[in-house]
Amino acid sequence: MSLKAYVERLRSGAPPEFPQDANSLQFAQTLDSQDSLRHLRDEFILPTKGSLKKRALDGTIPDQANGGTNGVNGAGASRGADAGSTDGDEQGIYFVGNSLGAQPKAVREYVHAQLETSRLPKLRTFGRRKTSMRDLRSKALVLTAYAEHLLDQINAEAETPFFTIITPRDPARRGTQLSILLREGLLDGIARALEDNGVMCDKRKPDVLRVAPVPLYSRFEDVWRFMQILRGALGL
Repeated sequence: MSLKAYVERLRSGAPPEFPQDANSLQFAQTLDSQDSLRHLRDEFILPTKGSLKKRALDGTIPDQANGGTNGVNGAGASRGADAGSTDGDEQGIYFVGNSLGAQPKAVREYVHAQLETSRLPKLRTFGRRKTSMRDLRSKALVLTAYAEHLLDQINAEAETPFFTIITPRDPARRGTQLSILLREGLLDGIARALEDNGVMCDKRKPDVLRVAPVPLYSRFEDVWRFMQILRGALGL
């Protein structure tokens, strides 16, 4: 089924019905290849594993390490040693839902202009192509449903469920985030595993983790990668 077909099903109130191979990198990248908003990703500064571990300023920003690109459909984000990348250069996953989100690259241009001339340059459109709230919402519907599907698969493999999704199951009653209530005592270990693997998301003590993929810059591959890290932290 195509990304467009998933959008139509979710907008009509039908379940997405992801296939058996949905928990695979290939499936996630196939959805990314059909994403009409994928060009927007390169408009933002996204963290790398190295930048998340910084304890002092050194004058570098994450997009410089990746040549100014964040990668779509796996390019840039999953580079290995053959591409000359290091573990610190590897793209992180930014699923933070309680902030203003990842910083647009254009912010530096506007701040520098303000400091130099006390005037802001004419604002340009993100992505150099217009988008719409409908397109953003359409992608958000499928991103969140895909995350929900993979979370349900994790619980299905456990003798006792690791967590409960406390965000409404009805896509019409939720935004682009899922709050999961973990079994008591799991949050700290999962938080360490996520941080070690370059993942940023919200924690709510004592036991809630909020997963918030943003349609402007998050990929289906990011959702899949996040779930593999979570599975590892849970011992699956």
